[in-house]
Amino acid sequence: MKDYTFIQENPNFGKILTLILSVFLLSVILVLSIVFSTFFYNLLYSVPYLSGGFGLVAQSIKNATLFGLFYAHLIGGIFFIPSPDEIIFYYGLLKGNNYFFAIVFAVSGYMISQVLNHDTWNNITFAFYSHIF
Repeated sequence: MKDYTFIQENPNFGKILTLILSVFLLSVILVLSIVFSTFFYNLLYSVPYLSGGFGLVAQSIKNATLFGLFYAHLIGGIFFIPSPDEIIFYYGLLKGNNYFFAIVFAVSGYMISQVLNHDTWNNITFAFYSHIF
């Protein structure tokens, strides 16, 4: 029984290296997301057609209308964009939206975003695997 080792602990160097790499990668992701969002936010407001549409979507979400619930769940369900969908949903109910239509619009937005996620990643993985094999 003494020949078996069930638990092997990583050396301290490996733990420290993992911590440093994790902090570095999270910092890089944070900086890139700030640069990315600033660039696209400025681009969005520099094009007149896009800024009008963005203002309409932002106002709908801010007022928690039915279309605002749809847009919020559509944006919140795409890829890895974190958003407080539940808070917006309950706020929309408090604003007087019909329960049935609120659920229909919210679930519709979320389902459309899941279809977009599936199609996007399906195409990416197909292109990736077609070049490998």
